Amino acid sequence: MDRNFDISHKITVQSKTEYVELHSHDGYEFFLYIAGDSEYFVEGNYYKLEPFDAIVISRNEMHRVLHRSNTVYERVVISIDREFFKETGCEEYESIFMNREFEGNNKIPAKEVKKSGLYDIVKAILKYSDDGANQGKPVVRAAIIEFLYILNDIKNFKRSENADSRITNIISYINENYSENLTVDTLAAKFFLSKNHLCRIFKKSTGYTLHNYINHKRLLSVRDLCREGMAIGEACTACGFSNYSSFYRFYVKEIGAAPKYELK
Repeated sequence: MDRNFDISHKITVQSKTEYVELHSHDGYEFFLYIAGDSEYFVEGNYYKLEPFDAIVISRNEMHRVLHRSNTVYERVVISIDREFFKETGCEEYESIFMNREFEGNNKIPAKEVKKSGLYDIVKAILKYSDDGANQGKPVVRAAIIEFLYILNDIKNFKRSENADSRITNIISYINENYSENLTVDTLAAKFFLSKNHLCRIFKKSTGYTLHNYINHKRLLSVRDLCREGMAIGEACTACGFSNYSSFYRFYVKEIGAAPKYELK
């Protein structure tokens, strides 16, 4: 994102057979659902979507959309990099992403989206940017700041409707302890599940194996520590990889390329 933010408005025909892989972003994401027949998954929590519901996603939160039927799918996505807050002098507006308890608490109901003015400012952003085609105009940047101001004033977030508490508890534990020696054996014992059952329900719910999910979280943490100045070898060990080689192999498998130069 050259501007440290990006605006995307898309209308496609969704397919219930389409599989969107669980993924995460380095920045923050605001997802406004306009039309379709979908639900949203964030870190083990599921949200049934109604027109004009919004989903707020923090850095490194694993998420994906799931389609339930074949129909028109319309959405607006506003992605914001951390540098945007520094460049515009509005660091306090980052708090909605950093200082709020996210577990099972990502959805803004449509009624609140409209009542708060979020929907109106998103429409204005689309208008000023020519539906995302011209995002470099100063008025677009100003509207993004107003959007963040409104977003930070919202308190009515809705919790997940149908989360599997076993999966959300396991994911919470992984997120807090990925630097430790986590294995299928230790997690199965911790949550009183057989190894086979644990692996089956985790993969069914997230699309990830336990091993890959744990290592993906470790990878994200290595990236953040390197950006803060830690040596990559030290970061790998601090985040739970046995050594740099194991991190390198997983990185190449997950990303499809060798670690970027700035990580070294």
